Amino acid sequence: MVGKKFIVCLLCLALVIPCASALATSVESYPLWIGGVQITAANCSDLANNHWSYQPATHTLTLDGYTYSGQGYQYKNGHYAVIYYNGSDALTVSLSGKNVLTLAMNFSYDDDQVVRSDNAAGSAITFTGSGSLEATVLDFWGGPALYSTGPIIFSGGSVKAVGGGSAVKSDNIVTITSGITSVIMRAELDSGKAVPLKLINETAGVGYDQWMRPSEIKASTSGAMLNYRELSFPAKTYTVQYDANGGTGTMEPDTVQEGQGLLLPWCSFDPPEGQTFSFWDVSGIDLIGMPQDYAAITSSCAMDGIITVTAKWADAPAPVIQTEPEGLSLAYTGSAMELVTAGEVAKENLHTVGRMQYALGKDAETAPVSGWRDELPTGTDAKTYYVWYRGTGDENHSNTKKKCVTASISKKEATVTALAQTINEGSTVDSDAKYAELSGMVNGHTIGSVTLTADGSKVVPSKAKILDGEGNDVTGNYTLTYKEGTLTVRGKTGVKITFSVVNGEWDNGGSDDIEVLLDGFEGDQLKLRAPQIPGVGSKPAESCQAGSWDVIPDTETEFTKDAAFVYTYKEVISYSATGEQKITHTRGSGKDAVFTFKRNIHDAETYENFVRAAIDGKIISEGSYLKAPGSLVLTLKSDYLDTLADGAHKVGITFTDGEAEAEIDITQPAPTAAPTPSPTPDPTAPPTSSPTPAPTAPPTSSPAPSPTAAPTPTVTPQPVPLTGDQSQPAVWIILILVSLAGLSAVITGLKKSRKK
Repeated sequence: MVGKKFIVCLLCLALVIPCASALATSVESYPLWIGGVQITAANCSDLANNHWSYQPATHTLTLDGYTYSGQGYQYKNGHYAVIYYNGSDALTVSLSGKNVLTLAMNFSYDDDQVVRSDNAAGSAITFTGSGSLEATVLDFWGGPALYSTGPIIFSGGSVKAVGGGSAVKSDNIVTITSGITSVIMRAELDSGKAVPLKLINETAGVGYDQWMRPSEIKASTSGAMLNYRELSFPAKTYTVQYDANGGTGTMEPDTVQEGQGLLLPWCSFDPPEGQTFSFWDVSGIDLIGMPQDYAAITSSCAMDGIITVTAKWADAPAPVIQTEPEGLSLAYTGSAMELVTAGEVAKENLHTVGRMQYALGKDAETAPVSGWRDELPTGTDAKTYYVWYRGTGDENHSNTKKKCVTASISKKEATVTALAQTINEGSTVDSDAKYAELSGMVNGHTIGSVTLTADGSKVVPSKAKILDGEGNDVTGNYTLTYKEGTLTVRGKTGVKITFSVVNGEWDNGGSDDIEVLLDGFEGDQLKLRAPQIPGVGSKPAESCQAGSWDVIPDTETEFTKDAAFVYTYKEVISYSATGEQKITHTRGSGKDAVFTFKRNIHDAETYENFVRAAIDGKIISEGSYLKAPGSLVLTLKSDYLDTLADGAHKVGITFTDGEAEAEIDITQPAPTAAPTPSPTPDPTAPPTSSPTPAPTAPPTSSPAPSPTAAPTPTVTPQPVPLTGDQSQPAVWIILILVSLAGLSAVITGLKKSRKK
């Protein structure tokens, strides 16, 4: 049996091992070849060794320092590509480091490319990243370096594509985005086109024709045809530096964009002695450039981004100065003045051979290298000037030696006077320029600032700054004299304002007096400010309401002495009946009705303020009631009350400053029932428990019997049914008896059970 199982296992292994071997050799491959090798799941991640990797999920090919030279992959009979892709998804080529790919074939066709994407879906191929790619087809009769049936997009990095009849070709469109570092596309054939079909360029660039003459290309998104042999994006900007080549002086550098023309300037260098300017030499261009000529700028003109323009000189004799200029001594006026008289260059054969030029120097020893002008130099500020001059030649004459002559402008005298000031005790004088005046100055000049200090009863000025009409400091052009002004000091003064509140509190709490001190100086108007006046009216004491000021405080009143303001909350007076506010009077009882009325405040005034009493609005005659002090005790006489109709009546009391109300109810006396004779008890009857007497209402005071009234018949009281809380004891007694009966029955049953 064991043997059979062993044989079965061996047969299973024999079947499984070939299947496993077949699975191991089945590796997923992708529609992408690089350097003649197809990319598969097994080799796509070895970036360190391959210098390329592929992410199939995102269809991204990364090139990182990859170099290849050869024919690449034969994607169809006799046609090759270094990188070939025919997948249906868009391909992204991410550049990192420097990558150099060369299709090295002695003879290549138009369908031989460095990078080729020819999927039927026409999907895009995008170049991005921060690295660079140089893609070159060596045979200049070959096709474009980059080709795709779909769009070709340059969105990042640097790409240089060099092909035969073209450089980059898309059956759809080529797009240069503004995010690229650099894109250069060149066709090696003279008659070739860098991009033979439509191109979108989001950034400006340069186009070169078949003779490599540059032209500026403006940014465009219209997708136009650009018939240039070479295209470069973005257009490079170069710095133009000027070389004096043995001359002296400096010329400011310029900037120029590739594809534009450089306007050559006039030479402002001083030529070497005995020489004159001949022409400009522009680096990278075989050109004798004269001032105001245009030099076409290409990348070949620049070295490390700099274009050098060099001055070229020629030997020539110097002219002769016939009249030497003379320096002048001038007085300061605040305006520019010519500093020297004019010089003159001698003529040769009645012809002018040069002209005079002037420049201002720092001293009489060192000649300036720049700033030379034909116009006479001018000066404004008071100082010594060093005026240099020379005779300049023409195209056949050099410049003369430089010479110096001095000129001067003297300072102007002016006076600064402090104005009178009045200050408060303890204060310092105001040092603003408006507290001083300037005299003897140039028209339009003013004091910008000045230092003013107190010295007893004087204001002393110093350190004034003088400004011209444009705000420039021209103090150095003046000799200033200072004059003092008068100083008056005001002594301190003040008043105290007191605020008091009665029958309540201030709005912000508390009832203490508030004192406000108004400080000032002699001559000041002392007034309250709004925040100093306390708020009132919202916190009256009990039985009070908002009141008024004895004098309303404001912010306009001027105070010369102490003052006080009192705010009094108004008292609210009310009267009310105390004790029994509703009294029941039984007609014929002979009892008076007594009411007490009280004032909420100052109750002692209640009795004095009584005016009259009324029942249901009808005034009661004084003989019908009695009044007594102690608040107000009002007694309505019984004989008067007996005259009123049955029912409730309103008692109204009028005081000099208020009213009060009470109520009296007039009722008839209750009738008296005749007594019922008690039955004779049966001596033979067994005694019975007396019925529980019904609870009765508490006794009320019986009215005094009238001497003339008939006797009231005796009424036998009837049993009253128990209701509400009165019925509760009987209910509990019944429940107790029922419970005892039930307990007895239970005990009896238990005894019988035991007997049985």
